[in-house]
Amino acid sequence: MFVKCLTLDRKQAIKWTLGLIMTVVVPFWTNKWNNLLKLEDEVKMTTEVVEKVATMAEKASAEIANKLPENSKLKQTILSVEKISEEMAEEAHLALDVFHKVDELKEEVSMFIAPALQPKSHEDNKGKMQNN
Repeated sequence: MFVKCLTLDRKQAIKWTLGLIMTVVVPFWTNKWNNLLKLEDEVKMTTEVVEKVATMAEKASAEIANKLPENSKLKQTILSVEKISEEMAEEAHLALDVFHKVDELKEEVSMFIAPALQPKSHEDNKGKMQNN
């Protein structure tokens, strides 16, 4: 078999090399990719929860601040909480926008790559054999 590899032309040698590399790399890549997908889902869920909690905290602190005396330290603290909650909600919303853009990009890439990854049909191979 080693001797046969030596007699292969350049294209065949590249195919053999890529096949060997894919055989070794794909199992590791698949495992890591699945872990990344799980992590992505967890981060999305956490971001959604942060956005909801921050929005609720912002509304609650605004209502409480309206009921407190103007120059009290408690009102100033509650207003600080409101501002921080608002910023957190905005940041979480921006993060979710990024996730949605990434999802759209993944769909576009998979639509582009999917035809190349699909195996050729048996009839296509027959036609090629008959043409040769």
